[in-house]
Amino acid sequence: MLPDPSKHDLPPLSELLPLGYLYLLILGIASQSIFYGLLGVNYLEYADLLDVLISPLALVTGHVVVLAVVVLVPAALYPYLRFVRWLSLRKNPEAANSGLLAQPLGKAWLSLCAGSMLFAFIGMGVGAGMAVKERLDNGESRIDYELTWTDGQVEQIALIRKNISYLFYARPGERSLTITPITDNVRSLRVLGPDERQAIETSNQG
Repeated sequence: MLPDPSKHDLPPLSELLPLGYLYLLILGIASQSIFYGLLGVNYLEYADLLDVLISPLALVTGHVVVLAVVVLVPAALYPYLRFVRWLSLRKNPEAANSGLLAQPLGKAWLSLCAGSMLFAFIGMGVGAGMAVKERLDNGESRIDYELTWTDGQVEQIALIRKNISYLFYARPGERSLTITPITDNVRSLRVLGPDERQAIETSNQG
């Protein structure tokens, strides 16, 4: 008997949303741990509970590729799977008992979505971490912020990442990561404009 392509075989939305968030939470922690681990930092040591809980949202909204995977892939994958299944069964009805075609459509969709998100989150953690590590090792971090301390001192930094409690940054030419608590230390952070960044790069090259 051929599977009915009209059946979704998906858990109720009330179950799917919490499970989906839990999966994204695990992926967010894994991605952040890999990123910071490549820089020699234990992510969980510097993250509080709120940092951990919002890590999936921060990663999704801060990276276009991950946002596309989380939003566009699930939306496009389900109709694509329906079409592929319909086409395959039309050409070869016996294929219904093999591979993904033997699975309920909803289960196949969930499996592929989970796999796509896994590769996106882990790949982003590895790729971003290696890129930052290479710039640090070469002393070529991009100066992009002006940091004002509570005592009024101002310096220009390459902001690597920040969370609720800490700043992770490098000073010009430094080959190591500096971690500083925000509370009672940092007055403000200002994004440098393109002209300011260009002037800094020109000065460093000179």
